Amino acid sequence: MAANGDMLDVTQEMITLGFCNIVGSFLLSMPISGSFTRSAVNNASGVRTPFGGLYTGIVSHVRVALLLVLTLRSLTLYIYGAPILDVSRSHTTTQHSR
Repeated sequence: MAANGDMLDVTQEMITLGFCNIVGSFLLSMPISGSFTRSAVNNASGVRTPFGGLYTGIVSHVRVALLLVLTLRSLTLYIYGAPILDVSRSHTTTQHSR
């Protein structure tokens, strides 16, 4: 149910989001879905103020940042010994003898 009391057609909204993602994939856009999920969680939790959206947005960004840091810290030991690609050597000019 919307804030003004009207019933929402969730199926139509999901079809629209899917269509936007398909069209957006040809235009190199970012996937569309994160805000819909946060809005659904806020609605199910009974949040009625815009501050709820701000709070869930901040919490989701902090969670992603923490997962990124933990992933990088856990993979550093495996990546540390990997050879570094030296691209600069492929761009040097060589003298050909005639």
